Amino acid sequence: MSYSFSELSYAFAQPSVTGCLKASNSDFRVDEIMPVVPSGEGEHLWLKIVKDGSNTDWVAQQLAKFAGIKANLVSYAGM
Repeated sequence: MSYSFSELSYAFAQPSVTGCLKASNSDFRVDEIMPVVPSGEGEHLWLKIVKDGSNTDWVAQQLAKFAGIKANLVSYAGM
């Protein structure tokens, strides 16, 4: 059995205006502002990842696989 919003009753009257929020991937964008500038030295590797339509966890798993490390060693912010 499937339902549609058009089958629902309205509490008052049918809305005079309708809209759609964030219907496509390009409607949602995150630009991460880093609190520090990477020095290029140290034990961590910082990557800037641009993704479109990919799940964050999946991307992190793919990075771990590519680097030959366990997935729990990949962390992220704003990705």
